[in-house]
Order: sequence, then C-alpha cells, then structure tokens
Amino acid sequence: MMTHAQLPRVSICLPTYKRAHLLPRTLDSLLSQSHGDFELIINDDRSPDNTEEVCREYAGRDPRVRYFRNSENLRYAGNQNAAICRAATDYVGIVHDGDVYRKDMVEKWTLALTRHPTAALVFNAVEVLNFDGQVVSTHRHRYGGHIPGRELLDEMLESEGSPIFGIVMVRRARVLEAGPFDTRLPVLADVDMWMRLLLRHDAAYIAEEYAKWKAVLPDLPIFTNYSGGYVNQ
Repeated sequence: MMTHAQLPRVSICLPTYKRAHLLPRTLDSLLSQSHGDFELIINDDRSPDNTEEVCREYAGRDPRVRYFRNSENLRYAGNQNAAICRAATDYVGIVHDGDVYRKDMVEKWTLALTRHPTAALVFNAVEVLNFDGQVVSTHRHRYGGHIPGRELLDEMLESEGSPIFGIVMVRRARVLEAGPFDTRLPVLADVDMWMRLLLRHDAAYIAEEYAKWKAVLPDLPIFTNYSGGYVNQ
C-alpha cells in the first residue's frame, strides 16, 4: 500500500471570477493540505474586483501558488480548460473559489486514484454550509470505493441531478482525451465532462466523513455554484 510519503506530486486548479472577498479562506484551506507536494494554479478570468491583488499576495508568500490572469473573459468552461492545460502533473484537483476544504482532501483524492488505476476521476461526500457556517444539507451516496463508469453514467442519465459536484480530482490525460470542457454550456460543462469520462472509464468515491470537503455556498440552488462567481456576473 502506498504511504503518504510516496504520493505523487499533484496539481490543484482553482478557476476564479469576482470572488476576492471569499478567496482567502479557500486559499488558506488549500495551502494547509496534509499532502503538500502540489502546484496551485489560480486562473483568474479577468475579475473586476481585487482578485489579482489577493492572489499575488499569496503567490508572494508560497512558491506553490501560480497565478494567471486571462487576457479575455473565457467564462466558466473556458477558464477550466485554460487552468487544466497549465497543469504540470496528471493528477489534477478541480476546486471552487469560496469553498473551504478539509486538510486531508487532496491526500485522500490522490490515494484513491493511485489505488484505482481504471478511474478517471474521484469525488466524495459533501456538507453544504451557509455563510454562517451551519450545515444546511449533506450529500452522501452508498457507492463503494470503485464505481464502474457505465453504471454511474446510467444513473446520471436517469437522474434529475448529478451525484458528482464540480469539485473532483481527475487524470489530466483522460480529460485531454475526452476533449475540452464544452464552452457552449453556460453552467453544467463539468457534468457533461464527467459523463464523457464515465463513458470510457471508471470512477472512485470517498464516503467517509474525514475525507469530505465543506462547500460554503450562498443561498442559491446548488447547481448555480457550478459556475462559481459567474452567477453574479
């Protein structure tokens, strides 16, 4: 069994837009991860607020932080594509601006993908908090650690919602094989991507509480957070 010291280097992609007031808590939770061998790619979609100032301050303090500002506004899917193309490793975590993550999340994600080589992505249970830090809902499924891709795809096709939120770790090579996130889709380009991956590959799942993330969302329907700060544009 792979030990913590043997975990591969990973990339964390943080696409962001107009969330400067929320970014510090997200960045603090990411930079304190138990698996610290990573690059943190912040892809700023030309935010009109002081996002650049916040990110450059963090980049100046921690060499793992790589900040990029798009020359034009790419919207959600385009910004995801730009961030993943900049990743230097095959293990790529995709996270949202404004969310807060447990310090073992990246470690558990990476372990899951190394243990399940046929999985193109790993996702996990989630608690949804309001701005006061109160749990308003919990999303947990009865999946095992390994899920056959076609089975999960069939479930998603028959369901009104998606069991996979926009926060996952993927194998970069598999995403590039599947093609880019579809820029024609305004908010659900990530769900489209997960379904394309599941058509050919399996998934890994983490149900234990210690491995879940905590997403801090506004009082909006959950699906709107797929577009991060873009819901306010």
